[in-house]
Amino acid sequence: MFAILMISVAFVGILAQSLGRMNFGIVSYNITYDIRRKLYESILRKNTGYFDFQENSTFVLSGVMQNDTTIINGVATDSVPPLVEAATLMFICFVVAFYLCW
Repeated sequence: MFAILMISVAFVGILAQSLGRMNFGIVSYNITYDIRRKLYESILRKNTGYFDFQENSTFVLSGVMQNDTTIINGVATDSVPPLVEAATLMFICFVVAFYLCW
């Protein structure tokens, strides 16, 4: 009975991990898309004189937009999912431990 329980917990864990990574990928894509869209819309609303300065050229603004969204995408895909995964696995382990020791 214990072996069947552990195999089922492992199977559910693998399934949850794959679904979690897929969901975090979708969320990070949507966040990055929304930020790029909002940055681009804010650039389009600027006065034409704003782009006359060297620090406000279109090449500089495009580079800044690319760097900022790359950082956000990295945080959403590389930092947050392991934390959520570890917290979820700890919770599941405590539930199984309390069930087996009760």
